[in-house]
Amino acid sequence: MGPWLGGQLAEIAVEHREREDEILLDANRYLFIDTDATTTYQFSYDYHAEAHPIVSALADQCRDRYQLCFVCDTDIPYDDTWDRSGELHREDFQARIKSDLVRREISYLSLSGTLPCRMNQVIETLKGLDM
Repeated sequence: MGPWLGGQLAEIAVEHREREDEILLDANRYLFIDTDATTTYQFSYDYHAEAHPIVSALADQCRDRYQLCFVCDTDIPYDDTWDRSGELHREDFQARIKSDLVRREISYLSLSGTLPCRMNQVIETLKGLDM
């Protein structure tokens, strides 16, 4: 399977946003999402060296939409499956994601260590948030 087309990535970003809005109504204090428009934006640039205007607009809204972004570090072994771009690409993509978050002034926390360690980092961070 080749990379998604720009219009398809826009459809994905819009659908992600719509699903978030739907499940937000049922969220109990926190809503965790795996992928937001900034991630889709990065995939768009990775595949096409540009982003669809809808993806760009939704990514621009992320700073005001989310209170905090957790970024998982690359210290857990890479699972090299058919749908991934490779271990070397992982480090580059991670650096671009973090750089984009900084550029957009989106607060983020890097999570590293074992899965239980990462979970503790999230729990402690959430305890400190002013909700």
